[in-house]
Amino acid sequence: MKSREVVFLILLLTINLKAGIGVGISSKVQEKEPLPNEYLLMQNYPNPFNPSTIIGYEIQDTRFVSLKVYNILGENVATLVDGKQNAGSYEVQFYANNLASGFYFYRLETSSFSKTMKMLLLK
Repeated sequence: MKSREVVFLILLLTINLKAGIGVGISSKVQEKEPLPNEYLLMQNYPNPFNPSTIIGYEIQDTRFVSLKVYNILGENVATLVDGKQNAGSYEVQFYANNLASGFYFYRLETSSFSKTMKMLLLK
């Protein structure tokens, strides 16, 4: 694991613990080659899921990236990514062990791109 990935994972876990959220974040964020030429937020898989799912996305250049999960009321229930990332393809595993069954939305935001998608947690 690259040192940049280790720092990123420690930051994510620190944010999660400080927020007191019972939602886990995978220890694996993968950067793959070749570099993408557009922004893309992919459908999570599996969907529906229980208790975890993988969310993939691509960014075309180095940007501040935010990937958050919201409940049906629009409340932020998890922050999966919140920081500067290099261009590349990424996957984040979202654990929803302490969340109720239902629809959730995940949103990828950069300074020039924003997209929201729906996922279903079934327990």
